[in-house]
Amino acid sequence: MSNGTYKFIVPYSTEGPVEGGTNFDIFASPYTLKAGQDVGNATVMWTVEKELNVSEEAVMAGKTLTVDL
Repeated sequence: MSNGTYKFIVPYSTEGPVEGGTNFDIFASPYTLKAGQDVGNATVMWTVEKELNVSEEAVMAGKTLTVDL
């Protein structure tokens, strides 16, 4: 987006199913978010990296999580 923000949807939580709620055997490792700059020749220099854990409740409710890099 033009204001420096990005949006994406994650398909799986990183914390697994909710007891008495969801029932599945798949969950993701923490999502890794990276920010950097294009230094030319199709090369990106990553300057910031942050891991993000997402709860099953957040995925099921379609919650918006804000991360400041």
